Amino acid sequence: MEENRQNSSVSSKQKKTKKDLLIVLGGVILIAIVVIAVVLVVKKSSQKKVEAEGRQYFGNTAHVVDKGTVLSKTEDGSTIVEKSGTRSVITELPIYYDEDRKFTITEDMIYYTPRAIDYQRVDHFTDLYLDDNDNVHAIVGGRDISLPRGFLYNGKNMYIFLEEVTLNANGHDQVLPPLSYVETGKTNTSNVFDFETKEFSRIETPEDIKVSVPENDYTVYLRSDTLETSDGVKHLLYTRPDLLDPIK
Repeated sequence: MEENRQNSSVSSKQKKTKKDLLIVLGGVILIAIVVIAVVLVVKKSSQKKVEAEGRQYFGNTAHVVDKGTVLSKTEDGSTIVEKSGTRSVITELPIYYDEDRKFTITEDMIYYTPRAIDYQRVDHFTDLYLDDNDNVHAIVGGRDISLPRGFLYNGKNMYIFLEEVTLNANGHDQVLPPLSYVETGKTNTSNVFDFETKEFSRIETPEDIKVSVPENDYTVYLRSDTLETSDGVKHLLYTRPDLLDPIK
């Protein structure tokens, strides 16, 4: 009788132990699934396969990014291109595509909607384009998102204008079409790329560079990182894309 009770107690403990092991094992499997899912999401967001031949324009050269090239990010934020087993580092300039008014940004940037004084983050490797009516679109997570007119700013020295603007420097005006960029330097030199003509030029001036739109709705002072709205109020531009919510 006593022996039966002991056997029953041992059997009950064994069942409990097995149950506890199953619970622990289930928890471990669940954690592993979550970790794998997170890794896959991070990897997907940190990599992009180029679907058409593109170019980065700087100076009088155009660096070709071949179709099928895989873009990825290193821990220090550098952009790596990989094709046929060869890896190299490229600049943070946008990659423009020949057939469309479309480009890929290679770093996180801030999308400014100046008329509403609104801004959001656009993650690296996001595609943006202009449709036939000059409306701005971004491809995010496979979705086509329509955006108000404005410009992209990396929080440091790169501006990509998504509507026609007039650049004023040294008392001279230069009309830039949509998708053109201006990169300000640490010295008095700034780089200007005209998207339509694919011409690259440099501006030497110790003074601030002013960019405005035809309607005079806003003006951007590139060296002082300042936005002036139509009411004459000046706003310092935000410089931390990593702290902003992404466009949705």
